[in-house]
Amino acid sequence: METLTLADVQQFYTNDDLVHDLAHIGRVHRQSIQIATQEGANVSIVAAAALLHDAEDIDNQYPFAGENKRVTHHEASAFLAGLFLTERGWDVEDIAAVQACIRAHRFRMGDAPKSLEAKCLFDADKLDAIGAIGVARSIAYATQKKTQWYATPSEQFLMTNMLMEGEIHSSYHEFVFKLRNIRRRLQTATGLQLAEQRHATMAHFFQQLQAEYTGEASNQIQRTNTVIYCDKWESAKHFYEVVLQLPIAMETEWFAEFSLGNQAYVSLIDTAHTQHASSNGVGMLLTWRVANLQDWHQTLESRGVAVGEILTVFDRPLFRFTDPEGTRIEIWQ
Repeated sequence: METLTLADVQQFYTNDDLVHDLAHIGRVHRQSIQIATQEGANVSIVAAAALLHDAEDIDNQYPFAGENKRVTHHEASAFLAGLFLTERGWDVEDIAAVQACIRAHRFRMGDAPKSLEAKCLFDADKLDAIGAIGVARSIAYATQKKTQWYATPSEQFLMTNMLMEGEIHSSYHEFVFKLRNIRRRLQTATGLQLAEQRHATMAHFFQQLQAEYTGEASNQIQRTNTVIYCDKWESAKHFYEVVLQLPIAMETEWFAEFSLGNQAYVSLIDTAHTQHASSNGVGMLLTWRVANLQDWHQTLESRGVAVGEILTVFDRPLFRFTDPEGTRIEIWQ
């Protein structure tokens, strides 16, 4: 199996795209080797996939890979990788492994990464979208597309990721929609570790960007999220999603974020996927103010929730119940 270099694949890249240029490929290549080495993956497969994951048919020799809009980017790059590696005498099985990695590297579409090698490439590519480099690429992309760096997202966008008519998808929109969620999508322990500092750097930048554009104090809390680590993950998720019927803002196989409105959220994390333990509700109380206490009490009772009686505490009516994890929840008016 031939070891490829950046010079070997430069035919597939130009400097016209500031976001997916040869410099990006070089960074992902280096990062993927680091992750693959730490994770015990096949470094040769991962490295080749990294070098070819954004390959383009610059000369439009293959309509299948170039101008045909029915073919998505990851499929086109996998196709070109297959041709390139075949010409270099790679084995069919190794070529298929490289192509599988490339097809699974997309964030919004494509196959989910299944092999360890595919997970290593996925993480390396995503790490280049966050941190200081991620910020620079986001601003470069907005400039390239002649759109704004910052525009205030609509409430509709914040809740659904769907733009309102006439709304601009700014760099800040991309942060809200994609970039801030990348850390939760990473597939390897090494990737998660590398993401921590990068995520913090990026989040601070966009917070400061928003503050300078809007004139708000940068230290103002703009969003609150209570995170509950759950041993009874499935039961807890069912309770918040089906019984309480809270809208899901984001979810993965082991994480679910529920919107409470007005930039307030409660999230559940499966302890099987983290080093943190469940508190089993000890020392926790969620308090939610509602418009109609009686409606909430009757509705939850009809859904089989063991709600307590309505009490008056500090001159306000309230009742309490617990979720499957033992977390106490107080509803008041």
